[in-house]
This record gives sequence, structure tokens and C-alpha cells, in this order.
Amino acid sequence: MPQARVLTIVQSEVLKATPVDVEIKVILFVNDEDQDFKVFEIQIILKGNVFSLKQHYFRENEALEKYEEIRGECKKYSENKKGESDGPAHKGTEK
Repeated sequence: MPQARVLTIVQSEVLKATPVDVEIKVILFVNDEDQDFKVFEIQIILKGNVFSLKQHYFRENEALEKYEEIRGECKKYSENKKGESDGPAHKGTEK
């Protein structure tokens, strides 16, 4: 089977407010022999480790919708974590 190659990164964003730096990418792969064959893959990258979430999105709009959904979840998570850490500092016991 011929190898697909990365044609372009359609959309990418790094979210630095999360507990570890998170990068979300939508990548378009094409088959060199059959240009009509296109595969969209969504990846989450956590400090250099790649986790592929979904592969084989054949329509760009589906891949971008899923990207936006994942991006929203990551941002929501980072906002919740930020709120938790911004609480009052630990107070000593009073005597």
C-alpha cells in the first residue's frame, strides 16, 4: 500500500494555560498515487508526546468541527484548573 504524506497542517493551536502545554492539530494527508484520497487526522501533543484522537475524516468540515470541539474542551479544562489554583493561599492556624 502506498504511503500517504502530510500535505498541510490545516489548523493548529498551542494551549499554554493547561497543566502541560497542549498542541492540537488537524493534519491533511494525501496519497501520492491517488490525489482524491485524503485523510484528516486530529492530534493532541502533550509536551512532545503525540496522541492521535481521530483518523480518517474524509471531509474537512468534519475534521474542523471535531477540532473545535476538542479545543473547547481543553480550554474549558484549563479555565477550571486556573480557577482552582487562584484560590486563597494556605493560611496558618491562629492561636
